[in-house]
Amino acid sequence: MDVNETAVQQVARMGYAAEDVRQIVLTHMHFDHCGGLGDFPNATVHVHEREYQAFRGIPHQLTDLAYVRRHVAHAARLVLYKEQGESWYGLPAIRLPFQREMWLVPLYGHTRGHCGVAIRMDVGWHFHVADAAPIALEEYAPAWLVNVVLGPHTDRLRAFAAAHPEVRITTGHMWLDFFRNAIVQVF
Repeated sequence: MDVNETAVQQVARMGYAAEDVRQIVLTHMHFDHCGGLGDFPNATVHVHEREYQAFRGIPHQLTDLAYVRRHVAHAARLVLYKEQGESWYGLPAIRLPFQREMWLVPLYGHTRGHCGVAIRMDVGWHFHVADAAPIALEEYAPAWLVNVVLGPHTDRLRAFAAAHPEVRITTGHMWLDFFRNAIVQVF
């Protein structure tokens, strides 16, 4: 809830203006993941079609209550995606139209259209799984609760991380200290 932690402020600290942000890729449309879209009026927003339909529709599950429709009231330019039979590292995926290779990776559960985002780096890959997996939550909550709130992917993502050490995995609510100290150990 600190204005200094908003995306637009972080972009400004990196020396860019909000108008410089031209593309935004969303993992899902909960208020804490898309609440600042209006701060980037020139951006095109990329999101899974299933997620946008859940966002616009009638709530069907408890986590649907975290959608706030006014977050796209500024008439954001949206590009919607759906599966076309492609895969990334054996996972169903959707190739995004950017020069740096990027994929939406459906991880349904936390929301009906929740996706991870895989980005090819200069060395290896960065796979942001957003709210499809916990960070230290299992220490405080039983597995059944993690599955209800975040979805059924924790064990699969843990196995994926073990099999693919060249892929850096992050989650949506990792503490900033992980990034400040350049230590990202999710699983």
